[in-house]
Amino acid sequence: MTDTAPALQTRPFGPMDALYCALRRSLPQILAVHVRDPEEYIRVTYRAAGPADIAWDDDAEQYRWSAGATGMLGSRAELDRVVAAVAEHLEAVLLGGPAESRPEHP
Repeated sequence: MTDTAPALQTRPFGPMDALYCALRRSLPQILAVHVRDPEEYIRVTYRAAGPADIAWDDDAEQYRWSAGATGMLGSRAELDRVVAAVAEHLEAVLLGGPAESRPEHP
């Protein structure tokens, strides 16, 4: 019997990771779950609002609602706008300042 551990699989920090971090910083009171099985999306819920899913559209290079709401939310460069749209949809209060004033994640 061999004692081998499964290989550690890493992946680059992508647009969904950036959105998840921005949501946790600015809307810590909401429930946000980063799902990667089999499609990647973030499911958000707050009190009686939701659930709603947010996905990354590779072709448009923008976040979009994929369930629970419709429409495009903005690009990775517009994370503040995307987070504000999520807050408005969930009727949640934004905390903290703009993303530009917060430390950047790799």
